[in-house]
Formats: sequence, structure tokens, C-alpha cells
Amino acid sequence: MDMKHGRMLLYGLGATIMAGCAKDAEEVHADLVGAPTPNTVVAITMAYTRAGAAFDKNVPFTDAAGTLVQVQRLNFFLSQPSFTDATGDSVAAFPSKYLLIDLEEGGVVRNLGELDGHLHMLHAGLGLDTAMNHTDPTLAPPPMNGANLWWGWAAGYRFLTLEGKYDSNNSGTIDGNDFTFDYHIGMDTLYRRLDLEVHTAADMGGNVVIPLSLSVDTLFAGLDIAAQPVLEVVNDISIGLMDRLPRAITHVE
Repeated sequence: MDMKHGRMLLYGLGATIMAGCAKDAEEVHADLVGAPTPNTVVAITMAYTRAGAAFDKNVPFTDAAGTLVQVQRLNFFLSQPSFTDATGDSVAAFPSKYLLIDLEEGGVVRNLGELDGHLHMLHAGLGLDTAMNHTDPTLAPPPMNGANLWWGWAAGYRFLTLEGKYDSNNSGTIDGNDFTFDYHIGMDTLYRRLDLEVHTAADMGGNVVIPLSLSVDTLFAGLDIAAQPVLEVVNDISIGLMDRLPRAITHVE
């Protein structure tokens, strides 16, 4: 083999190797954000507590007025989460992510997305921003396409739903003779923000789950269910509930 043909062979072999490496790198990092740095899949879970223990919806408790109540449904929207580091700089934002947090799904792992960095603060909406709140539910992606989350008369969504029964006949028990309570909280003015310190490292790849907890005691603080068992308007009660919702959510260390 002469020198000219040898150089051509080496060049061709080198090009093939480089092409193979590039292809491998593309395949390996195709599902990562900002490859080739490590990316971590970040998710959250939500637990529920009352009186310092795990909340059991089958166990009645008393509200601020001493009325026995039993929660049968509790859900709310957590929307457009983002993270900042210890200096306040943005680490990642997920403006298209909308989650329905439901008592019936305690412990469910809800993926937020992939990122790389130290997560000092979690920021999110509680409820839906004005634009999303008035989206046509028949065209909206899950979970906003749920029929029981939409108020046709208000052309908007329920941000927070609390339903259950209360001891309406003062028998000391919750039974089939008792009335229900229905708190459906929405409207643009009741949109709130969650700013929660989570102090979580997410820069080593793999999966990280951020455990959150909601205190039913905090959410129900001051409520007199029997005084107004049905609520679908903006008043002191609905404002108080949405004001307490971000305070009721904590990061489990």
C-alpha cells in the first residue's frame, strides 16, 4: 500500500469512528435537557396530616365551631412550577405543567421535569393563572379537561374543592341523616402563589422526589362549616381558604 492510499484509509477510518461517537452521544443524550451535563428527573409527592398524624378521611374531626365534619373530597391545582437556587437565580421552569393534587392520590409521584442544579426554593401557582383559567375545557390538556373541575356559569375552573358531611342534626356522629358541605373555590382573584424552601440537590442525574405535606388543620383553621355549608363565591371564607392553602403546604425534611 502506498503512502497516499494509507493516509486515505486512516482518514476514512477516523471519520467513521468520529461519526459513530457522535451518533452514540446523540442517542445517549437525546432525552436529556442541556446534555451532556447530568440531568435529574424531579418529582413531588403530597401527603396529608391532621393533629400531627397521617390524615384519614374516614375519621371525623371538629371544625372551629366544634361541629363534627368528615372530608370526602379535597383537591386543588398546583401550576407552572419553577425552582431557584440559593442566590435567587432560576434553575428551571415548567410553564406548561399543571397538576391536580388530590387527596385520593396521596403518595402518587408527579413528575415535574428534568433539570440540573441545587433547588433552594419551589415556586408554583395554587389555582390557575387568568389565561389558563378561561381555557375551553374541551380543548384543554389533562387534568384541566375534567368535567367536574369546570364551572360553566363562571367560565372558569375550581381552584380548590372541599366536600364532605357535617353533623347537621347534632347527634354527635356522621351518618346518612347528615347534610353535605360543598366548598368550590375559584375565580381569578383567588389565584395564589406557593414559595417554599425545599433545599434539594438535583445535579447528579437520576431521580429526585421532593416530599410535600398538607396540614388539614391549617386549611380548616377558623372554619364554621354549619354556618355556610355551600360556597361558590368570593367572600371572606373562600379568601381565607386560598390564603391558608400555601401556608398549609410544607416540605418534609
